Amino acid sequence: MPRKTRQYLVIGANSRVGREICRQLGDDVIAKTKESLDITNFENTRKTLKLLKPDAVVNAAAYTDWLSAEKNQERCWKVNTFAVHNLAKCCVDLKLPFMHVSDARVFGQEEGRKTPYCEDDCVGPVNFYSQSKAAAEQAILSTAMNANLKHWIIRTSFVYERPWRESADMPYKILAAGRYREPVQALSDVYCSPTYAPHLAKALIHILDHRNEIESGTYHVANKGAVSMHQLGLELIRCSGKALTLAATNTSFLCQKNGIPVNMWPRFTPLDTSKFERECGYDLPTWQEGLQGYLDAWED
Repeated sequence: MPRKTRQYLVIGANSRVGREICRQLGDDVIAKTKESLDITNFENTRKTLKLLKPDAVVNAAAYTDWLSAEKNQERCWKVNTFAVHNLAKCCVDLKLPFMHVSDARVFGQEEGRKTPYCEDDCVGPVNFYSQSKAAAEQAILSTAMNANLKHWIIRTSFVYERPWRESADMPYKILAAGRYREPVQALSDVYCSPTYAPHLAKALIHILDHRNEIESGTYHVANKGAVSMHQLGLELIRCSGKALTLAATNTSFLCQKNGIPVNMWPRFTPLDTSKFERECGYDLPTWQEGLQGYLDAWED
């Protein structure tokens, strides 16, 4: 059966998530980078969306360097919060479904937590970047409450892209360790649900393609399971069969090195994805399957 006609606008097309969505959509995407669309400009953004008339809008753009965000708070807020509010208002005006990619690090305040976060858990951002992402979510919800906005807030976790270029992603740095003078390190006290970008993009496209059936709301979409960054790296090395080493470090050391309080580094933010799987009829791969997908692409 031929696929239904679709045309999705992806904003932040050069980001890890945006680039992969564009790759998988092929001709069914309108790709916009920060150079081709300034989403902090409401009027210009509205005119562009009105002209393009996409079937849905995906925002994968973000100011993601959380350490830099502490020193560049105005810029971070403008991109991560103000611009998202702009997009939500534009989508209301033009009656366009809106998907926004958020971050598991809107959580992190609960010291000693051992269970993954569900969608209805209270957010607890611990640094300015996380605050800006949490505020963006609230801006969408507030806009939707006062208007008929079809929306999906997607929280995901530690996204790493396909190994197609030199990257700062930890899996790339581990497998390309010979190119670095210093030993590669990984945090032993930071736990998350590491997510392979192709798996995430495929799940998000599923939502878009079933946009008329899938309810608006917040969804956790990530590779299933929880693991520390150091354990993730060790598993990658084991599966690769390579004679590589990985040093363990911790947030206390890195926070001292960067001159920031230790409580600003979220240490436990794994996501419970059962709501998404149940309500969207979709089975997400595990974090181990994500690593295997990465290794398969590396060997290609």
